[in-house]
Amino acid sequence: MSFFSPPRVRVRFGDCLKRSNFSTKRWSVFPFVWVGIGVLMVATCAPATDSSPGFMSFDSGGVLITESSRPQWNEADGWRLGEEPRIEIGSLEGEDPYLFYEVRGVTIAGDGTIIVANRSDNTLRFFNALGQYQQQVGGTGGGPEEFSSIHSLQRIGQNLFACQYDTNPVRVFDINGAFLRSVFLPRIPGFRGVHVQGVFSDGSILLSDFPQGYPKQVGAYVQFSTLVRVPSVGEVDSIARLPAIRYVNIDGHLPYQAFGPRLKTAVGEMNLYFSFTEKYEISVLNIQGQLTKKIRLDRPLSPVTNEDVREYRRRSIEEGGERMRHLTTLYADNMVFPEHHPAHGRLLVDRTGHLWVERASHEPGGMGPTAIASIPRGFAEWDVFDSEGIWLGAVEIPSGLYVHEIGSDYVAGVWKDEFDVERVRVYDLLKR
Repeated sequence: MSFFSPPRVRVRFGDCLKRSNFSTKRWSVFPFVWVGIGVLMVATCAPATDSSPGFMSFDSGGVLITESSRPQWNEADGWRLGEEPRIEIGSLEGEDPYLFYEVRGVTIAGDGTIIVANRSDNTLRFFNALGQYQQQVGGTGGGPEEFSSIHSLQRIGQNLFACQYDTNPVRVFDINGAFLRSVFLPRIPGFRGVHVQGVFSDGSILLSDFPQGYPKQVGAYVQFSTLVRVPSVGEVDSIARLPAIRYVNIDGHLPYQAFGPRLKTAVGEMNLYFSFTEKYEISVLNIQGQLTKKIRLDRPLSPVTNEDVREYRRRSIEEGGERMRHLTTLYADNMVFPEHHPAHGRLLVDRTGHLWVERASHEPGGMGPTAIASIPRGFAEWDVFDSEGIWLGAVEIPSGLYVHEIGSDYVAGVWKDEFDVERVRVYDLLKR
């Protein structure tokens, strides 16, 4: 896999996009070293620097490569979640603060306060360590403390970054709910809308554009996404241009490829973790866009079988409904399938620097006119890697829990019951 050198984007706040120059020159994903004003391509490998049963690491042109083939944990020292949640907040009926719909973020402060971003009314709701409601801030509107549509919530130190869709400003509150400031996101030349991918530990914001299909392309093809960093003060700078999604051109329609790879990203401290899931390899970039590490896991990919294809067709047509029947049948009859399922699901960096990687299920996922049976779902286990990239082992996550945050001793997320009622759950993370 390779990616393209990031287009050079320079946007100085108050300068109103006066300078921009997009380059399409191609570079290998690794290794590269900046030397003076030029770029020196280096492709030498040093001897292995570390090894243990099931693990080895080596330097390749300044990039640390780690490869694991077996977990380091044994049955006596692995991690697990508590049998029951420590805290559960939410109900089918009752007081409004306990009724959730479209939760977009959960974070836990140092004193145990639980903050929940609820998209349906665009509020941040605060609960104490026992799950009792304390207050809420925000709301729908155009005021400095209000939102049009909350997308995600992230805690950096004592600050809460509540991100919205597209270029709507990021609202920053302190841990007690007091409004601090708004971060206004610039419009980037060439971007077809923007998506907030995360917040670095210095408060700078990672943005990406939305990849879109090109009808002139034939068959299955990969579309790319550009990622840029928006600092609190100074210039917006590009970090990388990465493969994002595989489309299939079907008579001018552009559905995502069923069971196809997707770009997965996570922000940890001052690093960007990313993977295009056609193989199990997570790359790490610093905020300058320099590749510093590759984390690999030797695990065979699961083939897409005839049974998978039949199930895709059945679910596409049935779940698409009568109104979409012509389109879903067209997709089902002409879809180009990959040889293998994605290598993994989501990425998440916990508050102690461990990388968590969701294991992939092979069920076809969400239905719709442009995303039919294209997103794996039903994940139940996460692989855990330490800060050096060593595979420690796997942690089982209760079925149906969408994980938002992992701390040193907890896992927090949202779970839906049989009535699709959303409940915030916090589980103890037990480490032996």
